[in-house]
Amino acid sequence: MNEQYVSRDRQDVWHSNPLTQAAVRTSSWNTVHQECGPSHFAKRFCDSIEACFTIFMRRNLLEVIRKWTNVEGLARELLSKKTVSVGTIRKNRVELPNASTNGKEINNTIFGFRKDSMILSYCPKKNYVVIFMSTMHSQPSIDSKSAEKKLEVTTCYNKTKGGVDTLDKMVRTYTCKRMTRRWPMVIFYNMTDISTVNVFIVAKQIHLQSFKDKRSENLIQLGKELAGVNAKQEQDKQSSSSANISQPNKKRTQTSTSF
Repeated sequence: MNEQYVSRDRQDVWHSNPLTQAAVRTSSWNTVHQECGPSHFAKRFCDSIEACFTIFMRRNLLEVIRKWTNVEGLARELLSKKTVSVGTIRKNRVELPNASTNGKEINNTIFGFRKDSMILSYCPKKNYVVIFMSTMHSQPSIDSKSAEKKLEVTTCYNKTKGGVDTLDKMVRTYTCKRMTRRWPMVIFYNMTDISTVNVFIVAKQIHLQSFKDKRSENLIQLGKELAGVNAKQEQDKQSSSSANISQPNKKRTQTSTSF
Protein backbone atom coordinates (compact mmCIF):
# COMPACT_ATOMS: atom_id res chain seq x y z
CA MET A 1 0.00 0.00 0.00
CA ASN A 2 1.39 3.34 -1.08
CA GLU A 3 0.74 5.95 1.60
CA GLN A 4 1.15 9.67 1.06
CA TYR A 5 2.72 12.12 3.51
CA VAL A 6 1.96 15.82 3.04
CA SER A 7 4.58 18.33 4.18
CA ARG A 8 3.85 21.01 6.77
CA ASP A 9 3.71 23.78 4.19
CA ARG A 10 1.29 21.74 2.03
CA GLN A 11 3.61 22.11 -0.96
CA ASP A 12 5.19 18.65 -1.15
CA VAL A 13 3.83 15.11 -1.14
CA TRP A 14 6.05 12.16 -0.21
CA HIS A 15 5.17 8.54 -1.04
CA SER A 16 5.94 5.53 1.13
CA ASN A 17 6.92 3.43 -1.91
CA PRO A 18 9.58 4.27 -4.52
CA LEU A 19 8.34 6.03 -7.65
CA THR A 20 11.18 4.80 -9.87
CA GLN A 21 12.48 1.33 -10.67
CA ALA A 22 15.72 0.10 -9.16
CA ALA A 23 18.74 0.78 -11.35
CA VAL A 24 20.86 -2.02 -12.75
CA ARG A 25 23.95 -0.53 -11.13
CA THR A 26 23.69 0.58 -7.53
CA SER A 27 24.51 4.15 -6.56
CA SER A 28 27.64 3.12 -4.67
CA TRP A 29 29.14 1.65 -7.84
CA ASN A 30 28.66 4.90 -9.71
CA THR A 31 30.20 7.06 -7.01
CA VAL A 32 33.34 8.93 -8.07
CA HIS A 33 35.85 9.21 -5.23
CA GLN A 34 38.04 12.32 -5.38
CA GLU A 35 41.73 12.01 -4.59
CA CYS A 36 43.10 13.68 -1.47
CA GLY A 37 44.71 17.10 -1.76
CA PRO A 38 43.95 20.17 -3.87
CA SER A 39 42.71 19.76 -7.42
CA HIS A 40 44.56 20.91 -10.53
CA PHE A 41 42.19 23.88 -10.78
CA ALA A 42 43.15 25.05 -7.30
CA LYS A 43 46.87 24.62 -7.99
CA ARG A 44 46.75 27.03 -10.94
CA PHE A 45 45.41 29.94 -8.86
CA CYS A 46 47.47 29.74 -5.69
CA ASP A 47 50.01 32.49 -6.36
CA SER A 48 48.91 34.25 -3.16
CA ILE A 49 46.69 33.61 -0.17
CA GLU A 50 44.13 36.12 -1.47
CA ALA A 51 44.03 34.32 -4.84
CA CYS A 52 43.31 31.02 -3.09
CA PHE A 53 40.48 32.66 -1.16
CA THR A 54 38.78 33.95 -4.31
CA ILE A 55 38.47 30.37 -5.61
CA PHE A 56 36.01 29.50 -2.86
CA MET A 57 34.32 32.88 -2.26
CA ARG A 58 32.51 34.62 -5.12
CA ARG A 59 30.97 38.07 -5.16
CA ASN A 60 27.47 36.76 -5.89
CA LEU A 61 27.61 34.24 -3.03
CA LEU A 62 24.88 35.95 -0.99
CA GLU A 63 22.48 35.83 -3.93
CA VAL A 64 23.18 32.11 -4.33
CA ILE A 65 22.57 31.56 -0.61
CA ARG A 66 19.24 33.38 -0.68
CA LYS A 67 18.07 31.36 -3.66
CA TRP A 68 19.19 27.86 -2.67
CA THR A 69 19.11 27.81 1.15
CA ASN A 70 16.01 25.61 1.03
CA VAL A 71 17.20 22.03 1.54
CA GLU A 72 15.13 20.53 -1.24
CA GLY A 73 15.96 23.39 -3.60
CA LEU A 74 19.67 22.91 -2.93
CA ALA A 75 19.41 19.18 -3.58
CA ARG A 76 17.62 19.77 -6.88
CA GLU A 77 20.16 22.40 -7.94
CA LEU A 78 23.01 19.98 -7.26
CA LEU A 79 21.17 17.23 -9.09
CA SER A 80 20.76 19.45 -12.15
CA LYS A 81 24.56 19.78 -12.19
CA LYS A 82 24.89 15.96 -12.09
CA THR A 83 25.90 16.02 -8.42
CA VAL A 84 24.09 13.88 -5.85
CA SER A 85 23.87 14.69 -2.14
CA VAL A 86 23.32 12.77 1.10
CA GLY A 87 22.81 14.52 4.43
CA THR A 88 20.74 15.01 7.54
CA ILE A 89 17.85 17.45 7.95
CA ARG A 90 16.57 19.21 11.04
CA LYS A 91 13.11 18.28 12.23
CA ASN A 92 11.76 21.84 11.95
CA ARG A 93 12.01 21.97 8.14
CA VAL A 94 8.66 22.77 6.58
CA GLU A 95 9.18 20.44 3.61
CA LEU A 96 9.05 17.42 5.93
CA PRO A 97 5.80 15.65 6.83
CA ASN A 98 4.76 15.36 10.47
CA ALA A 99 4.94 11.56 10.34
CA SER A 100 8.71 11.67 9.78
CA THR A 101 9.42 13.68 12.96
CA ASN A 102 7.63 11.44 15.46
CA GLY A 103 10.08 9.45 17.58
CA LYS A 104 7.86 7.33 19.79
CA GLU A 105 8.76 3.82 18.58
CA ILE A 106 12.38 2.65 18.81
CA ASN A 107 13.98 1.37 15.58
CA ASN A 108 11.04 2.72 13.61
CA THR A 109 11.87 3.58 9.99
CA ILE A 110 9.75 5.71 7.66
CA PHE A 111 10.58 6.30 4.00
CA GLY A 112 9.38 9.13 1.82
CA PHE A 113 9.96 9.10 -1.93
CA ARG A 114 9.64 11.63 -4.70
CA LYS A 115 10.74 11.45 -8.30
CA ASP A 116 14.22 12.85 -7.67
CA SER A 117 14.78 12.55 -3.90
CA MET A 118 14.21 10.37 -0.86
CA ILE A 119 13.89 10.99 2.88
CA LEU A 120 14.49 8.47 5.65
CA SER A 121 13.32 8.91 9.24
CA TYR A 122 15.01 6.59 11.74
CA CYS A 123 14.41 6.42 15.51
CA PRO A 124 17.44 4.82 17.25
CA LYS A 125 16.09 5.62 20.72
CA LYS A 126 12.95 7.07 22.24
CA ASN A 127 12.16 10.72 21.42
CA TYR A 128 15.19 10.95 19.14
CA VAL A 129 14.83 10.97 15.35
CA VAL A 130 17.48 11.18 12.64
CA ILE A 131 16.21 12.31 9.23
CA PHE A 132 18.24 11.76 6.08
CA MET A 133 17.66 13.26 2.65
CA SER A 134 19.31 11.78 -0.44
CA THR A 135 19.25 12.33 -4.18
CA MET A 136 21.76 9.50 -4.55
CA HIS A 137 19.42 6.68 -3.49
CA SER A 138 16.01 5.83 -4.91
CA GLN A 139 15.30 2.49 -3.21
CA PRO A 140 15.16 1.33 0.45
CA SER A 141 18.15 -0.93 -0.14
CA ILE A 142 20.21 -2.63 2.57
CA ASP A 143 24.00 -2.50 2.35
CA SER A 144 25.17 -6.07 1.82
CA LYS A 145 28.67 -5.23 3.08
CA SER A 146 27.37 -4.07 6.45
CA ALA A 147 27.45 -6.69 9.22
CA GLU A 148 24.50 -5.03 10.96
CA LYS A 149 22.47 -4.92 7.72
CA LYS A 150 22.17 -1.15 7.77
CA LEU A 151 20.53 0.85 5.01
CA GLU A 152 22.67 2.20 2.19
CA VAL A 153 21.76 5.77 3.09
CA THR A 154 23.04 5.32 6.64
CA THR A 155 26.30 3.63 5.67
CA CYS A 156 27.00 6.19 2.95
CA TYR A 157 26.50 9.04 5.41
CA ASN A 158 28.67 7.41 8.09
CA LYS A 159 31.55 6.98 5.62
CA THR A 160 31.74 10.69 4.85
CA LYS A 161 30.68 12.43 8.08
CA GLY A 162 34.15 12.05 9.64
CA GLY A 163 35.52 14.76 7.37
CA VAL A 164 32.63 17.04 8.31
CA ASP A 165 33.36 16.62 12.03
CA THR A 166 37.04 17.44 11.48
CA LEU A 167 36.11 20.54 9.49
CA ASP A 168 33.70 21.71 12.19
CA LYS A 169 36.44 21.36 14.79
CA MET A 170 38.85 23.45 12.71
CA VAL A 171 36.20 26.09 12.09
CA ARG A 172 35.38 26.42 15.79
CA THR A 173 39.06 27.07 16.59
CA TYR A 174 39.23 30.24 14.45
CA THR A 175 35.94 31.73 13.30
CA CYS A 176 34.66 35.04 11.96
CA LYS A 177 31.07 34.48 13.10
CA ARG A 178 29.22 37.31 14.83
CA MET A 179 25.79 37.63 16.39
CA THR A 180 23.28 38.52 13.69
CA ARG A 181 19.58 38.15 12.97
CA ARG A 182 20.03 38.00 9.22
CA TRP A 183 20.04 34.36 8.15
CA PRO A 184 21.98 34.99 4.88
CA MET A 185 24.82 36.42 6.95
CA VAL A 186 24.89 33.33 9.18
CA ILE A 187 25.48 31.13 6.13
CA PHE A 188 27.94 33.68 4.71
CA TYR A 189 30.01 33.52 7.91
CA ASN A 190 30.04 29.73 7.76
CA MET A 191 31.11 29.74 4.10
CA THR A 192 33.90 32.21 4.95
CA ASP A 193 35.20 29.97 7.73
CA ILE A 194 35.16 26.92 5.45
CA SER A 195 36.96 28.87 2.72
CA THR A 196 39.74 29.89 5.11
CA VAL A 197 40.29 26.23 6.00
CA ASN A 198 40.48 25.34 2.30
CA VAL A 199 42.95 28.17 1.70
CA PHE A 200 45.21 26.84 4.44
CA ILE A 201 45.08 23.28 3.07
CA VAL A 202 45.76 24.37 -0.53
CA ALA A 203 48.66 26.64 0.44
CA LYS A 204 50.17 23.94 2.64
CA GLN A 205 49.96 21.27 -0.07
CA ILE A 206 51.37 23.48 -2.83
CA HIS A 207 54.23 24.96 -0.79
CA LEU A 208 54.86 21.82 1.24
CA GLN A 209 58.60 22.27 1.76
CA SER A 210 58.70 26.03 2.33
CA PHE A 211 55.36 26.34 4.16
CA LYS A 212 55.95 26.63 7.91
CA ASP A 213 53.16 29.01 8.93
CA LYS A 214 50.50 28.10 11.45
CA ARG A 215 46.84 28.50 10.61
CA SER A 216 46.62 31.61 12.78
CA GLU A 217 49.47 33.25 10.84
CA ASN A 218 47.83 32.19 7.58
CA LEU A 219 44.59 33.91 8.63
CA ILE A 220 46.44 37.10 9.55
CA GLN A 221 48.13 37.17 6.15
CA LEU A 222 44.81 36.52 4.40
CA GLY A 223 43.16 39.36 6.35
CA LYS A 224 45.92 41.80 5.40
CA GLU A 225 45.71 40.89 1.71
CA LEU A 226 41.91 41.18 1.64
CA ALA A 227 42.04 44.50 3.50
CA GLY A 228 44.61 45.78 1.01
CA VAL A 229 42.39 44.84 -1.93
CA ASN A 230 39.36 46.58 -0.40
CA ALA A 231 41.38 49.68 0.46
CA LYS A 232 42.63 49.92 -3.12
CA GLN A 233 39.10 49.57 -4.49
CA GLU A 234 37.81 52.33 -2.20
CA GLN A 235 40.71 54.57 -3.20
CA ASP A 236 39.96 54.03 -6.88
CA LYS A 237 36.28 54.87 -6.31
CA GLN A 238 37.13 58.09 -4.49
CA SER A 239 39.60 59.17 -7.16
CA SER A 240 37.10 58.47 -9.95
CA SER A 241 34.30 60.34 -8.15
CA SER A 242 36.53 63.37 -7.49
CA ALA A 243 37.52 63.41 -11.16
CA ASN A 244 33.87 63.43 -12.21
CA ILE A 245 33.12 66.35 -9.89
CA SER A 246 36.05 68.48 -11.04
CA GLN A 247 35.34 67.93 -14.75
CA PRO A 248 32.07 69.98 -15.02
CA ASN A 249 33.61 72.88 -13.08
CA LYS A 250 36.35 73.04 -15.67
CA LYS A 251 33.78 73.27 -18.45
CA ARG A 252 32.03 76.16 -16.71
CA THR A 253 35.23 78.20 -16.49
CA GLN A 254 35.87 77.67 -20.19
CA THR A 255 32.39 78.92 -21.15
CA SER A 256 32.72 81.97 -18.92
CA THR A 257 36.05 83.01 -20.47
CA SER A 258 34.61 82.73 -23.99
CA PHE A 259 32.17 85.57 -23.29
